[in-house]
Amino acid sequence: MDSQPDSCHCVETIKQRFNSHDILIKNQATKIALTENAKNLSNASYIHFSGHGVFNFNNPLLSLLALAGSLETSNDKDKTKRSVIMRSGKTVIPEKCLTLQEIFANLQLPSAISSHFPPAKPG
Repeated sequence: MDSQPDSCHCVETIKQRFNSHDILIKNQATKIALTENAKNLSNASYIHFSGHGVFNFNNPLLSLLALAGSLETSNDKDKTKRSVIMRSGKTVIPEKCLTLQEIFANLQLPSAISSHFPPAKPG
């Protein structure tokens, strides 16, 4: 039995299709890392995100892509901090996430972005 997580299989499969690739996987995929690599990202033909997010039906541009470091880990949650509860029950800190607005406008990413958000379990 292979002990490698599914996300690693996905990365290995996708990167074989491209001569050049920059990969941020798991804990590397933070908002800071993506922002610092904005120039490289804006020159990419393809960008693949695989993860979880929260869709904002009232304002879709404020929908969140949960990144590494964006999950609240403290048992004693700071009530003054903004947070969003995902369907899984996990809490994300919006300031550590990317919104669709940031992905397309601020990072100036190309329109050819592949995203895969596994369906949330009904709760």
